[in-house]
Parts: sequence; C-alpha cells; structure tokens
Amino acid sequence: AQRQWVDKVRETPNLLCDAPEDIKDNREVVLVAVQRVGRVLVFASKGLRSDVEVVLAAVRQQSAAELGRMRERVAAQKAELEALHAIIASGILPEGKATG
Repeated sequence: AQRQWVDKVRETPNLLCDAPEDIKDNREVVLVAVQRVGRVLVFASKGLRSDVEVVLAAVRQQSAAELGRMRERVAAQKAELEALHAIIASGILPEGKATG
C-alpha cells in the first residue's frame, strides 16, 4: 500500500488530503508529496508536521514555486515595458496621436 501511495502522491500530491491516517503518518509518502507541492504539509500527521526534514522539504518547494511565479511576473512586466518603449520610440502615443 505504501508504494502505491508514493506513486499516487508523486503524480497528484493533493491526494494526501484524502489518504488514510496511516498514510498521512508515513514519512516516505509525505516527503514525496511535499517535495512536489509544499502546501500539502497541512494534510500530514501532527508528528510529521513537526519533523524538521519534512517541514524543510515543504518550505523549499514552496519557496522555489514562489520564486518561479515571481520570475514569470517579472518577465511579463518586462515584455509590457519593452512594448511601451517601442510605442514611445515610434513617436506614436497609444491613442494614435503623434508626439511633439
């Protein structure tokens, strides 16, 4: 059963939410889940929510995910600024009026 749960949470970490209590208390299963989606730590047993290695794995994953989202936002904002710069450099305002 443990091997099946490891495979399940590797594919869909949120399944930990509906897992039996013995699975929520299984260190290997929980580690696999939190390494994929850190926020599923809330579904782990109380004991594993206090396990330093498990908590650190969850924090690392969440930090990496947030960093990725921040990079995506910065890239999108950069693209917008470059587009605006190109419009300004062309001498045409967004409303279609010439500058100057």
